[in-house]
Amino acid sequence: MKPILKYIIFSLSISILCGCAVKTTKYKIKIVGQIGSIDEYGNAVLDRKSSEQAKAHLKLGDSLSVRFDESQESLTCKMVKDYGDVPVGDYLARFDNDTDLLKLAINQGQISKTNNLKQGMAVEIDVVR
Repeated sequence: MKPILKYIIFSLSISILCGCAVKTTKYKIKIVGQIGSIDEYGNAVLDRKSSEQAKAHLKLGDSLSVRFDESQESLTCKMVKDYGDVPVGDYLARFDNDTDLLKLAINQGQISKTNNLKQGMAVEIDVVR
């Protein structure tokens, strides 16, 4: 077979394969901030700056990987509208209706006591889409 014909067949094959390839786009969102307060229910409330960053990037239904104070262990929270959107005992993240600050919580539990969280602790949230 002539070299030019091989080149044409090869080029067409690559074009077809690339055109039919399934492309998956993954990008990672990282939010770094701190716990601004612990509310009366034991929820960790992020500070205003962290909450604004989260508001710009997070979507309902996102699965968040959350670490506190550079811990190697992370917990998984689901981004929800209301506490009842996850089963009792599950971790969740939601924006407070009054303050619009991001809260990390356990449905019918106290995330601050369960994870020994304090005001001022660093928080790192990752989401991959």
